[in-house]
Parts: sequence; C-alpha cells; structure tokens
Amino acid sequence: MELRLGAHGAASLGERFFSAIPHRSLGRFFLPLVLVVYVLGARNAYLLIPAVPMLCLAFMCAVREGYARQFLVVFLLANLAVSWLAPGIVQRDHLLALLGIDFAILFGMLAFLVPACHQQPAIAAQPLRNTLVLFLGLLGVYFVYGWLAGNGLSASAAYLRLYLFPFLFFLLGLLVRPHGVTPILLAFFGVFAGLLAFEYVAPMKFYQLTNMADYYSLKMSNVFTPDTLAERNARKFLNLELLPDIRAYRPLGVLGHPISSSYLFLFFALWFHCRRQRTLAALALIGCLAFGVKGSVLALGLIIGFEVLYRARLRRRLLLAAMFAVVLGYLLLAYLVGFEIGNPHMVKLAGALYHVPENFLGGGLGFGGSMSRSMVEGPQFDDSVLAVGLSQLGLLGIIAVYTFYLALIRRVALPLLHHGTVRLAFFYCIALLANSVFQEEGFSPYALGLALFMLAYAVSLRLPSSTATGRACDAPGPGRIG
Repeated sequence: MELRLGAHGAASLGERFFSAIPHRSLGRFFLPLVLVVYVLGARNAYLLIPAVPMLCLAFMCAVREGYARQFLVVFLLANLAVSWLAPGIVQRDHLLALLGIDFAILFGMLAFLVPACHQQPAIAAQPLRNTLVLFLGLLGVYFVYGWLAGNGLSASAAYLRLYLFPFLFFLLGLLVRPHGVTPILLAFFGVFAGLLAFEYVAPMKFYQLTNMADYYSLKMSNVFTPDTLAERNARKFLNLELLPDIRAYRPLGVLGHPISSSYLFLFFALWFHCRRQRTLAALALIGCLAFGVKGSVLALGLIIGFEVLYRARLRRRLLLAAMFAVVLGYLLLAYLVGFEIGNPHMVKLAGALYHVPENFLGGGLGFGGSMSRSMVEGPQFDDSVLAVGLSQLGLLGIIAVYTFYLALIRRVALPLLHHGTVRLAFFYCIALLANSVFQEEGFSPYALGLALFMLAYAVSLRLPSSTATGRACDAPGPGRIG
C-alpha cells in the first residue's frame, strides 16, 4: 500500500520529499533501527534526542510503503525490551523515556497522520474535525502549562500520552490494511500466553528471566528482589475489599502490569472472536481472567449486555438510550458500593469531585496521577481517569476529552453498526470509557488504545476508500475482521 497525502499541493510536496530520501530502505529497516535505539538509549538516554526524529522519519516511510503494522511489534515488545535492559538503566526518568519511544514515534507522525486520515470518510465531517482541533489544542495548552507550572516534563509527557495515545492508535487503525496484522497478533499471543503460564508455575524464575525486579525498582523508586516482588503480587482476589481473606497470586505478565496485561488479553480474545477462531478466543479469555483484574471482567460483562440489547432489535435511538441507562446504572452502583466499602478508586474520585470548585481549571498535565511525581501544592488524585482529569484539566477540560472520544466513536461506528465486528468494537470502546471513570488504565494504550485500533481497522475495511488489494493475506469473511 502506498499512502498519498491529502490535498494536491500536500501530495506533490510529499512526493518531492520522499523522492529526496531512500524511503524504501528506511521503511524496511524501521524495526532494526528501533532495536538499536532501545539498546543505545538504555546506555545513554540523551541519545534518544537525535534518534527519535530518525525513527519518526523511518516510520513515515514504513507507512508509505504499507508497513504500518510494524508499529504493533514495537508497541507490544516495548515493556519487555525495557525490562530486559533495566539493569543498565540508572535513572527513573531514563526508564520512562525508553517506555515513551512508541508514543514518540506516533506523536512525531501526528502532522502526517491527521491530514492523511482526513481522506477517510470516517473522520472527514467538519464538526468532528473542529472537535479534533479543540481536543489537540486543549492537550497542547495543558501540557505546556503543566510543564511550566512545575509538574515536571516526564509527568506532563506521561499524561499527554495517556489522553492522546488512544486517538493516535485510531489513526493507525485507519491506515493499516490487511497485510498480515492477524499473524502478528497470533504470534504475540502465543509467546505472551506461554510466558504467562511460565510465570504462574515459576514466578521467581520469570522475574529473573525478564529482569522484572530491576524494572520495578526503577519504576516504583523502591528496591525489589524477585522474592519481595512475588510477595507484593499476592493480592486479595480480584483486589476486592469484600474478599480480604481470599488471596491469590496476581501475575504481572510480559507488560509488567497486571491490569494492562489483562486488557491486552481481552483484546486478543475479541480479535480472535471476530475472526471466528473460537479456541484461540477462549484461551485468550482464560488468560485475561488469570490476571485477576475486575476491570476487564466488568468490561466484558458490559459488552455482552450491550449485545443482548442490540439483539432485542431496538430502534437505534432506543438502543443508545438503553446503553446509556446501563452505563449510568453501572457507574452509580459501583460508586456507591465502592465508596461504602472504602475502595480507593471511589474515595479518590469523591475527593476530586469535592475539590472541583477550588481547582476548576486544573493544574496542568502531570498534576496528580499514578505516573506523576508532582511537588506542586494542592489536592491531587489518581486511580481514575475522571479523577486525574479533574485534577489536571479541570471540569471543562475532562468533559471535552470524553466528549471528543464519544463523538469519534459514535461518528465512525453508528453507520456500520450492522457489521458484527464494528458493533463489537463499538461496544468495546464504550465499556472501556465507562471503566475509565473509576480506573486510570481504562484510557491506556492496551485498553482504549487497542479498542479504537480495532474499531478503526474494522471500519476502514468497509469504507469505499478501502480497496480490495492485499486483502487475501487475511481473507476476512462476512462480518469478520482482517
């Protein structure tokens, strides 16, 4: 696939630019370049300053040559690569810089991705384009504000990644065509599932193999050994306050984070389900449940509930009203029960709501949140996208973020809701947005990011601009994903 830029002037400018560089070689060597950058960046993080622009250029060439799917390799292996390299990394900020390489690659492509995707009918409508400008402008202003206000560059960048990465993944899903996406995901699922089984059987050896203790020591600014890390990961079942006496081992997974890992396996399960690979989907679902994460279980329950409503053959407006009622009931029940039993997510959300009047405009990106080390005075919250958003963006800012994502999902999915894969991805996105009210990881690249990728990919296969060229690689059937 060869991607052309939007307008005629832009296209001719792009052609002149690409003709002046060895774009085919750069595109094909994108993955080896990434490997070199990770290794050198672990030795000296300042090497990332000249290296990341080169990676952005290489990825731009990869997209042009039809290799956009290569980004999935970088994205899925990033945490494992950084964990392996952790013994050679001396500062936490350097670790965070390496973990941010995948975001930097997509962010560096933003000026290219947005004009290119404007050719897609899915996001070409003027109201959505206006909302996009507002969304990007809001995040840009609050990023600079948070940085200059003293929240720290790394914390501000980490939350720019949280809010923006799902949209960048959506753009990537529009550009990727079925040139072997599913085989890549199948290969990673096999490796990740095998390592999950290995971690369950021998957690200490898994930590030693992946250098996970060193990784956690840097990330959490605390000293961990394989023994203390295993002890830390013996948690209450589903992390529920209602079951304090039932404890179970909570694996970290290859991502080094049980919640992200659980959401990743949920994505695998839904992807394989859409391809009617029922055995793989069932195995992925078992893997999802093995992490003992209630968020992914609740998201799956919402998806099933939405599908039941759809199969009741309600009119579209009634269906959306019923979905809204289900989400609202879920949020209210979870909040009331959680607050009553002292769940930290609900308590911190209540605190963020209480402090809205004195922090109406927010303290900028990095003002609070689990990834922040902000030393700025004032009430700061984490554990929930809504709570963190109220701290950082203020009431109007977080409303704008949720409005943008809801408008995007609604715009692209509703015209194609009769397609099973599009409908499932739509329900998937809504469920994760609901979870994000209580859970910071609901917006993570492994949750909402992959859900929007799945939605955009499914929609792009059914748009007039999506040619049949190259589809034979995955050969999707009716209502199936490529």
